[in-house]
Amino acid sequence: MEEIKKAIEFKADVWGHQAKAAPDGPTYDNMAGYLPPLQYVNTPFRHYPIVLSLKDGTEKIRYVSDGSRIEVGISAKRVVSGVWYGGERALSIEVEASDPFGGDEARLIPAAYRDGYLPIVRVGYKAAGNLYRQECFAAPAEEGRGLAAFLKLSSDRPGRVSLSLDDTAPEGNTLRDGNGRIAAILSRPPDSTGEGKLSFRVGPHRPLFVLLPNAPLDASADTRLSTARYDNTLKWLAAYWRGILAQGSAFDVPEKRVMDAWRAMAIGSFMLSYGDTLCYSAQNFYQTQFEAESGDAVMALALLGHLESTLPYADRLLQFPRSESGIGSHNAAFRLFLAMRHWLLIRDLSLVRKHFDLLRSEADFLLANRDAAHGLIREGYAGDTRGDLVYPLHTNAMAWRAIRDFAVLCRQLGRDEMAKHYAESAEVFADSVRAAIAGSMRKDLKPPFLPGALISDEKAYDTLTESIRASYYNLVVWYFLHSELYGPFDEPVDALIRYAQRHGGFLLGLVRFDQHSDLYTGGGFDDLYGLPYMIELLRRGEIDDFLVSFYGKLAHGMTRDTFINAEVTGWYPIPGETGRRLYLPPNSSANAAFLIPFRHMLLMETDANRDGLPDALRLLSGAPRPWLADGKSITFRDAPTAFGPVSVKVRSLLSVGELTAECRLPERESPRSITLTLRLPQGKGIASVAVNGKPYSRFDAVKETIDLSGLSGRVVVRVGVK
Repeated sequence: MEEIKKAIEFKADVWGHQAKAAPDGPTYDNMAGYLPPLQYVNTPFRHYPIVLSLKDGTEKIRYVSDGSRIEVGISAKRVVSGVWYGGERALSIEVEASDPFGGDEARLIPAAYRDGYLPIVRVGYKAAGNLYRQECFAAPAEEGRGLAAFLKLSSDRPGRVSLSLDDTAPEGNTLRDGNGRIAAILSRPPDSTGEGKLSFRVGPHRPLFVLLPNAPLDASADTRLSTARYDNTLKWLAAYWRGILAQGSAFDVPEKRVMDAWRAMAIGSFMLSYGDTLCYSAQNFYQTQFEAESGDAVMALALLGHLESTLPYADRLLQFPRSESGIGSHNAAFRLFLAMRHWLLIRDLSLVRKHFDLLRSEADFLLANRDAAHGLIREGYAGDTRGDLVYPLHTNAMAWRAIRDFAVLCRQLGRDEMAKHYAESAEVFADSVRAAIAGSMRKDLKPPFLPGALISDEKAYDTLTESIRASYYNLVVWYFLHSELYGPFDEPVDALIRYAQRHGGFLLGLVRFDQHSDLYTGGGFDDLYGLPYMIELLRRGEIDDFLVSFYGKLAHGMTRDTFINAEVTGWYPIPGETGRRLYLPPNSSANAAFLIPFRHMLLMETDANRDGLPDALRLLSGAPRPWLADGKSITFRDAPTAFGPVSVKVRSLLSVGELTAECRLPERESPRSITLTLRLPQGKGIASVAVNGKPYSRFDAVKETIDLSGLSGRVVVRVGVK
C-alpha cells in the first residue's frame, strides 16, 4: 500500500519511467508486479463476474469468477445493489462440509480460460487436502433451443460437492421448478439431499456434470447428460469461437499473453452483443450504448477484420438516439466519426446512403449549435457534469472533424455542391477553434496548459486528479487528439501530452481518474479514455511511452487470465483483501482500448494533410523489440486498411545475420507513403536491404525504417543485420 501511495503522489509516471529504463524497454514481465490483480466488484457476490454467451446472443449467463455460483435468467427487471441486474435463480456450489467454493481466497486457484483465450472457465479450490476443479462454458442447451451453462466438477482425490438451486426440487437426475419445468440436468442423481442441498461424491475419474439452462426447459427435453455429451458440446463451442475469430484477419505475434489477450477480448466483445447491438456492458446499468465509447468497440472488431459482423453494430449505433442531456453535440460528432471510420475500412457506401439524411441532420445540428460570439459550440464539459456549460475543447474539435468528414462522404456520393458547402463550413469552424485554442492556452507555464474549456477561467491543475473537474478533464480532453485538427508535434498536441505526463495524468501509462466519491476512494484508472493518447504516441514515434501504456493495460487494466475489462479499476487493494476492484465489468469499450492499439502497433494509417483521407501506411511501427529476437516471427494476413487488405510476415534469423519480410501491400489504393519499421533487439541494426532480390537504398538505419512507398502487391524484403 505504501509503495502504491508513493507512486501515486509523484506527478510523473515513476513506474512507467522505470519500465522504459529496463534493458528491453517496457514489457509485461517488468510491469506486472507493481499492483495486485483485479478481483472484486461492488456486489453481494464480490468476485468479478464473467458473462458467458454466444455471438449476438440475447441470452447471457453470469459465472462468478471464484466458482461460488452461476446465475441464470438475469433481467433488468431485477436490480441488485442499484447498478447490477439479478438472476431468476442461482446455482451455489460448496465442497466438503459446507465450504463455499472459493470462500477462502488463500486456497483459490484463480479463474483462467482454456487454451488461454476460449471462454471455457477453469477454477480450482483446495479443501481438506484435496484440489477441487471446475470447468464452465455456455452453449445451446439442445439443438435450436436456448442457452445453458455446462459445468464440470471434479477433484484430484475422492471428495464431495454440494449444489443448491433456488426454488427447485430434485426429481431423478433433474431439478424442477414449481411448474415441473427442468431447471437443471445432472449427470446422475444426488447421493443424498438435505437442507436444500444436493450432495455428490466426485473424484479424478468420477466427475459430476451439470446443465443449467438460462430458462427452464419443458418436460420433453433430453435429460441425459453423459461425459460424451459434455465433451462433444465443449468441442463444438471451441470450434465455434475459433470459427468466429477466423472470419476476421489473422494476427500472430510471438508473445503468448498478448495473443491470448486479443483473442479473448475479441470474443468477449462479441459476447456483449445483443442481436445487432454491441453493448457497453451486460447484466448491469451499462447494458446500453454510448456514441463515442461504443463507436470504439465497433471499430476495434472492424480493424481486426470483422467487417461484415460489424455492419449491423455500426448500423444500430448510427440510429442510436442522440442524447440531449447536455452533450448532444459530442454525440452527434461521434456518430459522424463512426460513419467515416467504418466506411474507410469497408469502402461500401450502402450504410452511408441508408443513413444519409440522419448524418446530414447531425452535421447541420453541429453547425447550428455554434454561437455568434465565438463560432463555437457551448455544452456540458462531460457527460457526468452536464450542468457545467462551457466551450469544450474536445467537442468543438471533434465537431470540426465530423463536418469535414461529412464533406468527404458527400464527395464520395457524388454530391459535390453539398460537399463544397460542408467543406467550407468546416474550414470556417476550424479557424474558430484554432483561434480559441491560441487565446486560451496558458503559455506562461512550462509545458503550456491547454484548458478543456476554451475561452474560460479554467485554472491549470497541479495534479490531474486533484478534483472532480480535474479528473474529468483527464478523461474527455483526450478526445481532442481524435480530431487531428493539429499535427502530432504541433504545440497544442505537444502541450496536452507533456502537461499530463508531468502533472499526474498517468500511472503505468494508464489514465488516472478520481471521482472523489466513495466509489473509488483514493482514485483509480479509467484507461479506456486513454485510447487517443496511445494512438498519438504511435503517430509521434514515442514507442516506449506507447508500450508503457500497452503493457500497463495488459498487466493492470484487466483481469490476469480471463482478460475482463471495466470502465474504472482501483489503484489500491481492498482493505484486508488481496485484489483490486473493477467497476461494472465486462466492458467492450475498455476491450477496444487494448485491441485498437494492438492493431495499430502492427499497421496504422496516418493522414498527414488532415483532409480526412489517410495517405500513409506504417507497418510494425510499435512492435516491441523482443518480438524480433532470433527465431521470432510476426504475422498478419488480410488486415483491412483504408487502402485495401495488407499481409505481412516477418521472420527473424539474427543468428545468421538476416531478417526477411514477405509483404502483400495494398492494391486498391496506393498510399503516398509506406514505411516498414524493424525495431530490432538492442545492439542490432540494419546493415543492408534487398527488395525483390535487388539491392535497395531507401532505408534509414538510425530510425530502423525501410521506405516501401510506390510498391504494391507482393514484396519480399531481405535485411542484413549487423
